[in-house]
Amino acid sequence: MYNEVNTSPIKLFFHQKWVRIVLVLDLLAIIAVIAVAIFNTTKTAVVTFYVAPTDATITVNGAKYENGTYKFSPGSYDITISHPELNSKTFHYDLASDSSTLVTTFLSSTDDDGDPSFDFYEQSSNYYSFQALASIAGKDNNQTTDHDTSAEDFVARMQKILSIESLLPIVGNIMGAPGVNTATAGYSIRNNIGNQECQRIACLLAMYYGEGYEEAIAEEIKSVGYNPVDYEIIYERYK
Repeated sequence: MYNEVNTSPIKLFFHQKWVRIVLVLDLLAIIAVIAVAIFNTTKTAVVTFYVAPTDATITVNGAKYENGTYKFSPGSYDITISHPELNSKTFHYDLASDSSTLVTTFLSSTDDDGDPSFDFYEQSSNYYSFQALASIAGKDNNQTTDHDTSAEDFVARMQKILSIESLLPIVGNIMGAPGVNTATAGYSIRNNIGNQECQRIACLLAMYYGEGYEEAIAEEIKSVGYNPVDYEIIYERYK
């Protein structure tokens, strides 16, 4: 008796050796793609924020951060730097896995002429923010993310003003200890950024005894090449 074997064309096709090899290779390729995708998702992108002012709010895709180093999953991010008293800045980044990114910039306000203003950084309470600004935006080290050079002249001017600290104390002819009644009056001046009475970071505390020495103190500042109007001078007489 004759038995006819009825084999379909599809079955015959998949029974061919070369077809099976191609299918195996395709399967391995799919597995490899999945493995790479899983491997990449386990990697992170490292981002370091260094911005001025130091109390600025850093918002990344809606989540809030501050100066420091953080790890993010690879992907697209919108980063906004903001402060209640200053103009905000926004950046967009496509972060790759196993990458390292530095986001460094500064904020400023706007004056009446529409130009950048840095009055915020002259306030005594914001001295540490000025230090950050100087390290971020100085002429010799400006490597900001947005290549903003608008703060360079301000930083240079303030560093010149504050450098008087290296020349202080400026000492007049003081004879006798504070509190001693003496006809010889004198004074000393020192940088006193931490003094609560001082509203500007360029603040000098003049401590002296005697009367009428405010003009002499101003002349002393001029004699070393500085302008007294650049300073908030607090006069404190010895009792």
